[in-house]
Amino acid sequence: MNLYKLNLADIPQLSSRDLAYVNEIAALRPFYKYPVQIDSFEDIIKHKSKERFDRQLLEKTLKQQYSSISTSKSVEDNIAFISDKNTYTVVTAHQPSLMTGPAYYFYKIFSVINLANQLSKKLSNYRVIPIFILGGEDHDFEEINHFSLYGKRFSWESDQKGSVGKFKLDAGFDAMLNDFFTVLGSSEASMEFKQEVQKFRDNSQTYGQFAFQLTNYLFKDLGLVVLDMSAPSLKAAFKSYILEEVIETPSYSHVENAQGALRKIKLKPQATAREINFFYTGDGGRNRLIKENGHYAVTNTEISFTQEELLSAITNRPEDFSPNVVMRPIFQESILPNLAYVGGGGEIAYWLERKSQFEHFNLNFPMLIRRNSGMVIDKGSLKKMSKLELSLHDLFAPEDFVINAFLSRKDQKNLDFDTELGSIDQVFQSIAEKASQFDATLKPKVLSEGKKIFKQTQQLASRVKRAAKQNEEVSISQIRNIKAKLFPGQGLQERKESFLGMYLKYGPEIFETLVPYFNPLEKSMVVMEE
Repeated sequence: MNLYKLNLADIPQLSSRDLAYVNEIAALRPFYKYPVQIDSFEDIIKHKSKERFDRQLLEKTLKQQYSSISTSKSVEDNIAFISDKNTYTVVTAHQPSLMTGPAYYFYKIFSVINLANQLSKKLSNYRVIPIFILGGEDHDFEEINHFSLYGKRFSWESDQKGSVGKFKLDAGFDAMLNDFFTVLGSSEASMEFKQEVQKFRDNSQTYGQFAFQLTNYLFKDLGLVVLDMSAPSLKAAFKSYILEEVIETPSYSHVENAQGALRKIKLKPQATAREINFFYTGDGGRNRLIKENGHYAVTNTEISFTQEELLSAITNRPEDFSPNVVMRPIFQESILPNLAYVGGGGEIAYWLERKSQFEHFNLNFPMLIRRNSGMVIDKGSLKKMSKLELSLHDLFAPEDFVINAFLSRKDQKNLDFDTELGSIDQVFQSIAEKASQFDATLKPKVLSEGKKIFKQTQQLASRVKRAAKQNEEVSISQIRNIKAKLFPGQGLQERKESFLGMYLKYGPEIFETLVPYFNPLEKSMVVMEE
């Protein structure tokens, strides 16, 4: 496999805000605290060390979450080190996408593991461990219930509602799994993976448990610690923040003001701030908590609270209250001794709206690091690209532009008849001059014949070009196929195609090869040519 990197700044498919952060434009500087460079981390530790964490609670919670599954010694060691005051974390997070979902699920994990390894070497007095937060409280089932592999889409059909992590593994899930198993093939890696996945399914009561086991299985040998933030123990530790946010609603104005400032530099808001930024999950659903007519209500239900009743509910059962995208970073950073958040462009965008909110809650604002992107170019596509003389840089352009540029280049090389047409003109000019020496009236006749032949030749040249373009339909079809593989739906491959195909082809050993390339401090796309 050939590996190389492209600068994220050169990827036209990225959004304007994504590129603004990657390029460190000056107008965006007030919205984050630390420049993205390794020398910033000593300052981050200095600031984060002033906060108080219940490290023992975090260690205990992680041990409970791992108690019924098999993991690696490196994960067990990392969990044990959490209680040490010189241990810090770097975090990435994602919804529990079906069978890991699109490839960037892997890429963000590679990025956070690479960062943790770098920092543990750089900061010799500290240990930095990679954390993956599994966002099982999210309720957008349509966003996570499918994935694409080998050009086929697999879907989990279910009418369950509420937090997807609490979904039961129903008949629809089993049907999806059986469909998935039929395409795995019979390689050693595929057979082992199938057996493990079936075991996870058999050992799980909920989808959250299944996704936790799958992610642990894939990345345990790299020391990745998976954390489910919905644990009642962690919600209890977050109780004071829930009470303040629900009763005093401080986040709304902070986020609104940040979004207003971002609008002034032509950047649109990423996430909608609410007066109350929590969902209620006590009834098994996940619906917004709102305030109306002096009472508190849960949307789409008949549930309501007086203020006194709500305070009692939060105090006695904080696990029934789930933070939305505005309060989720506060929850995370209040629990973890965290230094940096590694995320995609959309995630960084909503974090950039949070700096003053963090200041309000007296929490250190972590370094925001844009994860690495990635792209796999299969052997077949590489062979076609070579034959068509197309570079990856060429293919970042829109499909029609790529095709037109290709045809233009082919025309210039093989279908330029200017020389031949010029020769015809010269030949008849020469004949006309010679003929005029004997009979002056012959010259215009010769030139007239020359014009006829010139025009006939032009027509023939046009027919040749049309025939050539018809012959190029094969090449055009190949260009379209390459574009569809590398840029499905005109977007980045990492957002559509699963990375499991690469894992099943090369086995877990591929991670050791890839992780060193996924350095998020370099702001790059890693290209993997098979």
